[in-house]
Amino acid sequence: MKHLGMEEADFERITNPRHPDFDPDFPKPIELIKGNVKRYSSIHVNRYIKERERFCNRVMTSAHACLGGELMGERKIVEKATSVGLSSGVYFLIKDDEVVYVGQSRKLLSRLGSHVRDNLGKFDSYCYIKCDEGKLDALESLYIHLIRPKMNYSDEFDENSPMRAPLSEGRLLDMLDNSEGVKL
Repeated sequence: MKHLGMEEADFERITNPRHPDFDPDFPKPIELIKGNVKRYSSIHVNRYIKERERFCNRVMTSAHACLGGELMGERKIVEKATSVGLSSGVYFLIKDDEVVYVGQSRKLLSRLGSHVRDNLGKFDSYCYIKCDEGKLDALESLYIHLIRPKMNYSDEFDENSPMRAPLSEGRLLDMLDNSEGVKL
C-alpha cells in the first residue's frame, strides 16, 4: 500500500464496508484481466488523497474563521477526554452569570444529566472541578460557604435559612486550623 501513499491499516479501514471508517468515495479497484485480478490505480488514489487534503484544509480554514480558533484534532480530543461517569468532583450550576447551586458527585456526568432533566430552566450552564472522592465534602462545603448560592439554602427563597453543606463553616475552619490535611 505504500506505493499508493497510505498505510495498510488506513487502507483496510476505508475500503472495508463493515468498518465504521469505510469511505464509499474511495476509488474502486480496476479489473486488469478478466477473471478477478483487480488493482487500485495510483492516479485515482492520489487524486482522492489530494481531494481529501483540500477538503480538510478548507474545513480547517472555515472553522478557524467561524470559531476564532482551530478545531482540535482527534488526538487532542482523545487526550482531553474524561471517562464517562467515572469522574468525581464538585460542580456549579449557573444561571444568568451567577452560581445558583454547588453540588458534588462521584459520577459527575450522570449527576449533571439528572439536573438537566429535573431542573430545566433553573440553570443555563455548568462548570465542574474534578476532585478525589475523599475530598468532595470539604471542597463542596468550601464553595458553598464562599459563594452562598441561593439553591443551597435550606429554603432557597429565604436567605436567612441555613446553608445546606456537608461541613459547617466551623468544621472547615477546625480542619484548616488543625492541619487535618485538607489539601485540595
